[in-house]
Amino acid sequence: EFDSGFYQKYSIKNGRPSFSGFGAIDRNNPLNIRLTDDNWKGKVDSPSKEFEAFDTMSNGYRAGLINLQTYQERMPKMTLSQMINTWAPPKGVKNDGTPYTNPTKNYLKFVAEQSHVQPDTVIDLANENMMLNIFRAMTMFEIGESYHVQGGDEYFLEVITKGIQAGINDL
Repeated sequence: EFDSGFYQKYSIKNGRPSFSGFGAIDRNNPLNIRLTDDNWKGKVDSPSKEFEAFDTMSNGYRAGLINLQTYQERMPKMTLSQMINTWAPPKGVKNDGTPYTNPTKNYLKFVAEQSHVQPDTVIDLANENMMLNIFRAMTMFEIGESYHVQGGDEYFLEVITKGIQAGINDL
Protein backbone atom coordinates (compact mmCIF):
# COMPACT_ATOMS: atom_id res chain seq x y z
CA GLU A 1 0.00 0.00 0.00
CA PHE A 2 1.21 3.48 -0.87
CA ASP A 3 2.39 5.56 2.07
CA SER A 4 2.33 9.27 1.23
CA GLY A 5 4.72 9.96 4.13
CA PHE A 6 7.31 7.86 2.34
CA TYR A 7 7.95 10.59 -0.23
CA GLN A 8 7.72 13.35 2.33
CA LYS A 9 10.56 11.66 4.19
CA TYR A 10 12.79 11.48 1.12
CA SER A 11 11.64 13.81 -1.63
CA ILE A 12 10.49 16.94 0.14
CA LYS A 13 13.28 16.91 2.73
CA ASN A 14 15.74 16.47 -0.11
CA GLY A 15 14.63 19.68 -1.76
CA ARG A 16 12.63 17.97 -4.48
CA PRO A 17 8.94 18.75 -4.89
CA SER A 18 6.82 15.69 -4.32
CA PHE A 19 5.44 15.76 -7.87
CA SER A 20 8.73 16.56 -9.58
CA GLY A 21 8.58 13.74 -12.10
CA PHE A 22 6.00 14.68 -14.69
CA GLY A 23 8.53 16.29 -17.03
CA ALA A 24 10.80 13.25 -16.77
CA ILE A 25 7.87 10.97 -17.59
CA ASP A 26 6.80 13.15 -20.53
CA ARG A 27 10.38 12.94 -21.86
CA ASN A 28 10.53 9.13 -21.27
CA ASN A 29 13.60 9.89 -19.17
CA PRO A 30 12.68 8.83 -15.62
CA LEU A 31 16.35 8.72 -14.57
CA ASN A 32 16.79 12.35 -15.66
CA ILE A 33 19.78 11.77 -17.94
CA ARG A 34 21.32 15.16 -18.68
CA LEU A 35 21.28 16.48 -22.26
CA THR A 36 24.41 15.48 -24.20
CA ASP A 37 25.66 15.16 -27.76
CA ASP A 38 25.39 11.36 -27.49
CA ASN A 39 23.32 9.73 -30.20
CA TRP A 40 21.28 7.50 -27.91
CA LYS A 41 19.05 4.82 -29.38
CA GLY A 42 15.55 6.31 -29.40
CA LYS A 43 16.72 9.86 -28.68
CA VAL A 44 14.23 12.53 -29.78
CA ASP A 45 14.28 16.31 -29.61
CA SER A 46 13.90 17.34 -26.01
CA PRO A 47 11.64 20.18 -24.86
CA SER A 48 14.09 20.58 -21.96
CA LYS A 49 17.35 22.50 -22.13
CA GLU A 50 18.79 20.22 -19.43
CA PHE A 51 17.51 16.67 -19.92
CA GLU A 52 17.35 14.11 -22.71
CA ALA A 53 14.11 12.84 -24.27
CA PHE A 54 13.45 9.38 -25.69
CA ASP A 55 10.83 7.77 -27.89
CA THR A 56 10.08 5.13 -25.23
CA MET A 57 10.75 4.86 -21.53
CA SER A 58 12.56 1.57 -22.12
CA ASN A 59 15.05 3.42 -24.34
CA GLY A 60 15.49 5.92 -21.51
CA TYR A 61 16.45 3.06 -19.17
CA ARG A 62 18.67 1.51 -21.84
CA ALA A 63 20.53 4.82 -22.12
CA GLY A 64 20.89 4.86 -18.34
CA LEU A 65 22.61 1.49 -18.38
CA ILE A 66 24.88 2.48 -21.28
CA ASN A 67 25.70 5.72 -19.46
CA LEU A 68 26.73 3.71 -16.41
CA GLN A 69 28.99 1.62 -18.63
CA THR A 70 30.98 4.78 -19.40
CA TYR A 71 31.36 5.35 -15.66
CA GLN A 72 32.55 1.78 -15.23
CA GLU A 73 35.17 2.23 -17.92
CA ARG A 74 36.72 4.94 -15.70
CA MET A 75 36.02 3.04 -12.45
CA PRO A 76 36.26 -0.72 -13.20
CA LYS A 77 35.23 -1.68 -9.65
CA MET A 78 32.51 0.98 -9.40
CA THR A 79 30.52 0.80 -6.18
CA LEU A 80 26.98 2.01 -5.64
CA SER A 81 28.40 5.01 -3.79
CA GLN A 82 30.70 5.93 -6.68
CA MET A 83 27.88 5.41 -9.15
CA ILE A 84 25.43 7.72 -7.34
CA ASN A 85 28.10 10.34 -6.66
CA THR A 86 28.86 10.43 -10.39
CA TRP A 87 25.20 10.26 -11.49
CA ALA A 88 24.06 13.02 -9.15
CA PRO A 89 27.14 14.89 -7.94
CA PRO A 90 26.64 17.23 -4.98
CA LYS A 91 27.38 20.23 -7.21
CA GLY A 92 27.27 20.75 -10.94
CA VAL A 93 26.72 23.30 -13.68
CA LYS A 94 23.66 23.43 -15.93
CA ASN A 95 24.00 23.84 -19.69
CA ASP A 96 23.30 27.55 -19.30
CA GLY A 97 26.20 27.91 -16.86
CA THR A 98 24.20 28.25 -13.66
CA PRO A 99 25.20 26.04 -10.74
CA TYR A 100 22.96 23.37 -9.22
CA THR A 101 23.12 21.09 -6.22
CA ASN A 102 21.92 17.55 -5.66
CA PRO A 103 21.00 15.79 -2.40
CA THR A 104 23.62 13.15 -3.20
CA LYS A 105 23.98 11.69 0.31
CA ASN A 106 20.22 11.28 0.63
CA TYR A 107 20.02 9.90 -2.89
CA LEU A 108 22.61 7.23 -2.04
CA LYS A 109 20.89 6.39 1.25
CA PHE A 110 17.53 6.05 -0.49
CA VAL A 111 18.84 3.86 -3.33
CA ALA A 112 20.78 1.64 -0.92
CA GLU A 113 17.73 1.16 1.32
CA GLN A 114 15.27 0.56 -1.51
CA SER A 115 17.49 -1.67 -3.65
CA HIS A 116 19.12 -3.59 -0.78
CA VAL A 117 22.50 -2.88 -2.41
CA GLN A 118 25.06 -1.58 0.06
CA PRO A 119 27.02 1.60 -0.83
CA ASP A 120 30.32 -0.31 -0.99
CA THR A 121 28.94 -3.08 -3.25
CA VAL A 122 30.60 -3.31 -6.66
CA ILE A 123 27.98 -2.82 -9.37
CA ASP A 124 27.49 -5.55 -11.96
CA LEU A 125 25.78 -3.88 -14.91
CA ALA A 126 25.01 -7.27 -16.47
CA ASN A 127 23.14 -8.42 -13.35
CA GLU A 128 19.54 -7.81 -14.40
CA ASN A 129 18.09 -8.22 -10.91
CA MET A 130 20.63 -5.86 -9.31
CA MET A 131 20.09 -3.21 -11.96
CA LEU A 132 16.30 -3.58 -11.78
CA ASN A 133 16.40 -2.88 -8.04
CA ILE A 134 18.81 0.04 -8.45
CA PHE A 135 16.92 1.63 -11.37
CA ARG A 136 13.60 1.17 -9.55
CA ALA A 137 14.99 3.05 -6.54
CA MET A 138 16.62 5.73 -8.70
CA THR A 139 13.34 6.24 -10.55
CA MET A 140 11.44 6.60 -7.29
CA PHE A 141 13.95 9.19 -6.07
CA GLU A 142 14.09 11.09 -9.36
CA ILE A 143 10.34 11.37 -9.96
CA GLY A 144 8.94 11.22 -6.42
CA GLU A 145 5.23 10.57 -6.03
CA SER A 146 4.87 10.49 -9.80
CA TYR A 147 6.15 6.92 -9.54
CA HIS A 148 2.87 5.85 -7.96
CA VAL A 149 0.72 8.23 -9.98
CA GLN A 150 2.12 6.61 -13.15
CA GLY A 151 1.25 3.13 -11.89
CA GLY A 152 4.03 2.19 -9.47
CA ASP A 153 5.74 -1.18 -9.70
CA GLU A 154 2.93 -2.57 -11.85
CA TYR A 155 3.92 -0.15 -14.62
CA PHE A 156 7.61 0.51 -14.04
CA LEU A 157 9.07 -2.96 -13.37
CA GLU A 158 8.25 -4.21 -16.87
CA VAL A 159 9.50 -1.03 -18.54
CA ILE A 160 12.71 -0.95 -16.49
CA THR A 161 13.34 -4.64 -17.24
CA LYS A 162 12.93 -4.10 -21.00
CA GLY A 163 15.38 -1.19 -20.92
CA ILE A 164 17.92 -3.12 -18.86
CA GLN A 165 17.69 -6.16 -21.14
CA ALA A 166 18.23 -3.97 -24.21
CA GLY A 167 21.17 -2.26 -22.51
CA ILE A 168 22.76 -5.54 -21.39
CA ASN A 169 22.59 -6.77 -24.98
CA ASP A 170 24.55 -3.66 -26.02
CA LEU A 171 27.20 -3.75 -23.25
